[in-house]
Amino acid sequence: MTAPTVVAPVPVELDPVETDAAVHRLCRQMREVCASAADPLEIAAALEAEAGLTGPMLRARYGCPDVFTLADEMYRRTVRWPAEPPPPPDLWAADPRTHVGHAVLYGLPAASYAVATPLLSGGAALTVVLVSMVTSWTLAQALAYLGYARLSGLDRNGAAQVLRAGLPAGTVVLGVALALAALVAPVGAPVLAFAAAQGVYLLAATVLLVLQGERWVFVALAPGALASMAYLLAGRPPSVDGLLWLPLVVSAVLACGAAVVLTRNRGPRVRLTPGRTELRGALSQAQFGLSAAGLLAFPVAVVGFGAGPAVSAAAVLTLPLSLSMGAAEWSLYRYRRDVQALLDRCRTVAQFGPGARRVLLAAVLRYLAVAAVLIAATVTVLPGPVSADTAVLCASYLALGAALFVALLLQALGVGARTGIACGAALALEAALVLGLPAGTVDVMSAQVLASALLFTGLVLVASTVLGRVESHI
Repeated sequence: MTAPTVVAPVPVELDPVETDAAVHRLCRQMREVCASAADPLEIAAALEAEAGLTGPMLRARYGCPDVFTLADEMYRRTVRWPAEPPPPPDLWAADPRTHVGHAVLYGLPAASYAVATPLLSGGAALTVVLVSMVTSWTLAQALAYLGYARLSGLDRNGAAQVLRAGLPAGTVVLGVALALAALVAPVGAPVLAFAAAQGVYLLAATVLLVLQGERWVFVALAPGALASMAYLLAGRPPSVDGLLWLPLVVSAVLACGAAVVLTRNRGPRVRLTPGRTELRGALSQAQFGLSAAGLLAFPVAVVGFGAGPAVSAAAVLTLPLSLSMGAAEWSLYRYRRDVQALLDRCRTVAQFGPGARRVLLAAVLRYLAVAAVLIAATVTVLPGPVSADTAVLCASYLALGAALFVALLLQALGVGARTGIACGAALALEAALVLGLPAGTVDVMSAQVLASALLFTGLVLVASTVLGRVESHI
């Protein structure tokens, strides 16, 4: 038996014109890849991944022994014209609907004060409620910072666990503060329930907002808002005055339930104790929350203790200030977008400073315009003619809102570590003027206007200097 004869394949003569035309057609088909390729290897990778060319096909169609030879030829034939990269996503796109929704979230709890005015009459009730507000604001600022600090490190599980532990811890601190306040100013169970619900709701809503659970905040607020609206439409019937605490308690319970659900553990346990940097930032934010709450509460406290029914105007005017925080959020996003556009346009550091100050001025004016409209709209619903004291109070709240907006702007850019100290100094000045230190006493409305105007002016001067530097935005 003889071995089979092996017949060698007869080499096929390729037409150079046809192979050249085939390479040309392939270059046109892959012109975007070829034009933007930094080297032939990018084209070779595309040929293997997209075209699926194999060795026999390369030899038969294009007269090339391998994909690298073909890629070299295509790279040589194509003029370099790199494709424009896709535009980066707009991280600071300001959707008005989102910020209007947040404004409603911020403002609805403040409406509870107007509804619960019969429940909160008297100095003792006002004391307990203000203690609850100041304490919960302070704790909420610190809790929000700790949550955002973990989120900035892309650790959502860690943020959820910190917030889940912080909610009951903050509730305990709030309970101790209210117990001490009730010892100093004894009140009935309805007032104590209202004050506790106010503080617990704020802590739970903070957890939900940090974890982007706005819809749950709406769900929690809906029963209380509907009940309050029904009470007002019914003409404030005296028969239910003893139950005015109930809507806010329901909202607080629902918010806590949603916070527990949203922070359920989905990963490994993390370290809950804040590090040194986190603790320092949390304390700074707590100080800011304490001072800001004090500035809001001070006129209500002084007017409430000294002028009886006049406390209604001071309390109701906190509503437009709360609503204006949605405008502050929108203006902050718009500011960040405008500054980014300015950075893209400017070619020198000297060009950036004046432009940055104009962008800052525009942001402040946008907030002031919205806040002024909200305050004016609220004044129209107050009973009776607008008095001079009410006009001064409106001016003071407008200046205070603008100052808090600039403080939040500085904090958002990481350069507002001492805004809490500035707010504390303004509160100390206001208290000194009202108490008659060092000279004669000043009425609380005038003191509030002066302290708020000075705070706003100082923060704007700091912001115009610090935010006029390029390094503050990088």
